Parts: sequence; structure tokens; C-alpha cells
Amino acid sequence: MQRNLFFTQLYLYLRLLAFIVKLDFVFLITRIKNIAMILSAMLLLCWYSFAMKKTKNAENLSIQSKLNKK
Repeated sequence: MQRNLFFTQLYLYLRLLAFIVKLDFVFLITRIKNIAMILSAMLLLCWYSFAMKKTKNAENLSIQSKLNKK
């Protein structure tokens, strides 16, 4: 009887531990999603600023070439 009680308690503790780990895993996935969204937004902003610099450089070169032709 004592041994059966021990295994029952052990099983319940392990179930509780699995539940806590599962909750932590869910929060971890949520945190990873948030970090991924922040990183993708930062990457998009960096790409946008890089594209704007390239566009600005192209516009400047175009204006310079037009001025050189005159």
C-alpha cells in the first residue's frame, strides 16, 4: 500500500512538473515570436533605409549626369 502511494504521488508530481514545463514552453514560444517580430521590423527598417540611400544616390547620379550633359 505504501509503495503504491509513493508511485501515485510521484506520478502526480511528474504531471505537475510537465504542466509547468508546458506553460513555460508556451511562454517561451510567445517570447520567441515577439523577438522574431521585433527583429523582422528592425530588418525591414534597415532594408528601407538602405534602399532609400541607394535611391538617393541614384537620383544624385542622375542629376549630376544631366548637369554634366549641359
